[in-house]
Amino acid sequence: MKAGVLSTDSGGLSSRLGWWAVVVIVLSGVMAGIILRGTWHAASQAEQNARIIQELYQLLNAANLLAAERAPSNIIMTETGDDHSEAWQRLNRARLRTDAALRQTASLLPSPQFSDLLHKLRDVRQQVDLTASHKGPDRIKLQNTINGMFTVSDILHDIVLVKSAQWIQEDTSLSTPVLRAVALTELRDTAGRLGSWLIAPVQTGTTLSRYNLEGLYRADERVSMLWALLAPAGTFPIGTNSRLAAMRVEAREHFFEEGHPLITQLVSEGLSGTGKYSYSAVGLTERYLSTLTLLERWQYEYLRQLTAEYNQRANKESDLFTLVLFTLLTITGLISAGVFVVQFRIMRPLLSARKMIVSMAEDKNVTLYPPPRVRELDQLFYAIEILKIRLEERDELTRRLQYLAETDELTGLFNRRAFDQTGESLLSGHRPGVIIFLIIMDLDYFKLINDRYGHPVGDSVLTAAADVIRTHITEGDMAARIGGEEFAIVVSGTESTSALRLAESIQKGLHNRDSRAPDGDRINITASFGIAGTKQDSSNTSWRQLIADADSALYEAKRSGRDCIRVSAPE
Repeated sequence: MKAGVLSTDSGGLSSRLGWWAVVVIVLSGVMAGIILRGTWHAASQAEQNARIIQELYQLLNAANLLAAERAPSNIIMTETGDDHSEAWQRLNRARLRTDAALRQTASLLPSPQFSDLLHKLRDVRQQVDLTASHKGPDRIKLQNTINGMFTVSDILHDIVLVKSAQWIQEDTSLSTPVLRAVALTELRDTAGRLGSWLIAPVQTGTTLSRYNLEGLYRADERVSMLWALLAPAGTFPIGTNSRLAAMRVEAREHFFEEGHPLITQLVSEGLSGTGKYSYSAVGLTERYLSTLTLLERWQYEYLRQLTAEYNQRANKESDLFTLVLFTLLTITGLISAGVFVVQFRIMRPLLSARKMIVSMAEDKNVTLYPPPRVRELDQLFYAIEILKIRLEERDELTRRLQYLAETDELTGLFNRRAFDQTGESLLSGHRPGVIIFLIIMDLDYFKLINDRYGHPVGDSVLTAAADVIRTHITEGDMAARIGGEEFAIVVSGTESTSALRLAESIQKGLHNRDSRAPDGDRINITASFGIAGTKQDSSNTSWRQLIADADSALYEAKRSGRDCIRVSAPE
């Protein structure tokens, strides 16, 4: 009887404990679910905002590149002279950057708007090319082309404003960063237009028309308004960013101390009635564009930090959601999976530590795993991190010592020791049918240069000679400084003329090198060359013999009056 009661009580207690465990699990799951729902909503909102900011960045980047395309367009339409290749290349690069940025925004815009934008852009580019193809374009045609570029930028700007309004409606917290980014981009565009409004009168040497003057005044007023709008010391959406504040101050000072006074000066000259300006159209474009550099950097840095900030928010919210989910799984899994704690908290970190140590011992690339939350194992992972740092420092020191041991300090070429070691290795391992050529080059009258101008000038001559050699050799060639004014080059090929052509190229490069003494005298750098090569039908040519043959050829070049090339005749 008592046994039965005990048995019943035992079963009831077990059942109650089981039910209490279920209740705890359910309550924990409900609480975690409520928290999980909130974090999921926050993570989704943060991810959506990060996507919006990224799309904003893409649109504003396209708008900025489209505005920046005006400068090379203005240059190609106003440049004088016969050779316009560099200006065309610059314009084509700008167009390619604009097209690439617009392609990235294609999915963000309705198809009709995007097609209309591309159509207008194509038309205005054709108008730019047509204007550039006629020498001395008239003022009206040039101004109409510039107006066409303004129109394309205005179309994209209107699209940006519509998209910005949609994004702000989705989340009003985005209003400040979005509007500030749009204002920054518009500031860069409008500031650039100040210069473009002057291009036509400056190019044609005419006074400022009322039309151009009104355009300048409108742009100037808008620039002042945008600077005032952006006046609060560079505040960032989250807290205060001192870097952006400093960049704003620098950009404003640079613009109003150099850019705006330049525009004011040219406007004054345009109103004087003489039609004479202190800058050409190309000079105006280049000079004024340089005053907008800090403004562009400020704009880029703001967009970059804004994108990084919202990506970080999205990552934090995503991490929080993951943490809450992990907590829920942990609570519900502790009852049945306690045994796995040792596996995941101790054994796995120990295996990871073992893997890292073995990888370091085998000189493999090691990724440090985050340390587990176990104090004793934290110390282990800390020690592994210290070990990795020390091994990397040792490897870096070894590479540095090897570099110092193999490199000539003055010229940066191989030194004699490394040259001999590498040359013997190349000679012993060359393939049949391939000839190894050795060119020894000795600078002519180098001692006279040292005696007349001093060793610093002599060092600069050696450095110049090394630069010429580097310019003409290819990736598979080896060059070294093997003596005071003596250099050597090892090349491989199937014909002896390849080494001769290389020596002739270097000789010509030395002739063309414009080296000057402190007093302004031009130092003529010449050298004598000796060339020797291995035999095609034999691999028994020794490194010392190859050097001796090249030295003999060099001696013959010296005897022949210097500044010449001699090839060792094969035996």
